Amino acid sequence: MKVGSIVNAANTDLQMCDWVCGAIFKAVGAAQLQAACYKLAAINTGELLLRWASTSRQNFRHPRCWSRPSAVEQGAE
Repeated sequence: MKVGSIVNAANTDLQMCDWVCGAIFKAVGAAQLQAACYKLAAINTGELLLRWASTSRQNFRHPRCWSRPSAVEQGAE
């Protein structure tokens, strides 16, 4: 099956585990994907990490994908 993207919210350490995460790892090659994840390090809860299969593009990390804005960000003092 040709896929444009995969979304996985399994864990912040980017480690292979059971269920959907495990199925994704097994489908694309667990050892190869885990080696790539080791290079990316852990992410914080609420962070978004985009990874392109093409080696010509960089990784993109968005630090506040799902988190709510703080009082300071909303303009409160």
